[in-house]
Amino acid sequence: MQATIKELEENLKEGIANAVGSSLTKLSHAKVVGIACDVCEPHDVQRLANFAVKELGHIDIWVSVVVVVVEHHRIL
Repeated sequence: MQATIKELEENLKEGIANAVGSSLTKLSHAKVVGIACDVCEPHDVQRLANFAVKELGHIDIWVSVVVVVVEHHRIL
């Protein structure tokens, strides 16, 4: 997860470096934060919500995205 956060931070820095006008003003307050969360565990979801409020002040919209990774192995 730390690698993902680092990559997003780098993307944000690049976006800020290339932004102009109102986009630059809006991006100047942007930041990247994150923690691991198992959405099947209510305690983890509550911890995530608390983290978001602590870091960002409030939650306007909550979007849950589920990613399933399936590895295919070829049998010879």
